[in-house]
Amino acid sequence: MPLQTTFFGANVGFKFFDENKKLFKSNPVLTVGITYGETNMFASHASNSEFVHTDTLVSISGAETWYKGVSTYYSYDRKYSFDKLGLNVGIIYRYNPDGRWALLGGFNLKTLFSFNSTVTETYSVNTHDTYEYEPNAYVSLGYSNYDNISSSETHKTRLNTTLIMSMPLGLDFRIGKKNLFWKRIHITVGAQPSFNMFYIPEIGTIVSGNLIINSGLRLEIL
Repeated sequence: MPLQTTFFGANVGFKFFDENKKLFKSNPVLTVGITYGETNMFASHASNSEFVHTDTLVSISGAETWYKGVSTYYSYDRKYSFDKLGLNVGIIYRYNPDGRWALLGGFNLKTLFSFNSTVTETYSVNTHDTYEYEPNAYVSLGYSNYDNISSSETHKTRLNTTLIMSMPLGLDFRIGKKNLFWKRIHITVGAQPSFNMFYIPEIGTIVSGNLIINSGLRLEIL
């Protein structure tokens, strides 16, 4: 089931004390935050076509036969769209955390709830006169009298929930080398292999896996 999702989020990181309860350890870091997302899910597609024969044309030599008729193509699409808001919590480890470049990895869990949830159903019928070498062979000489009828309906849907478990992997780049302010600002880029569970009341539970590409800024306070 194809889906498109965009996430925006903000997190706060918490460091743990060392064994002496005097200094903060560099690893691991507990992250807690909020996430907003927009999702478009193409739930179903169905189509069918037919050719209604109305006349037969035979060349003078008799070597070719063309079938005149009306071709009709039917299609139906259903798409769910919803915004999501929720909480996420994770554990992040950084290799070489005090250096300018650092590798990061960890685990993250997101729980999101929908709002502005809708389903859009689109119906279309395309008809045209055609000449075909063989009935339903789709080898056509030409089209005429093309007609297209399309309609769509959008309805509100019930609350749905999303659970995402992912493994953040990436790079952390410290912008400054000497300036204290710029040394506290980091650019992060990476990817998150993820396992997703969507519960949509009208469909049921959908399980999927994907790769989330992410980038962001990190401000180091302590």
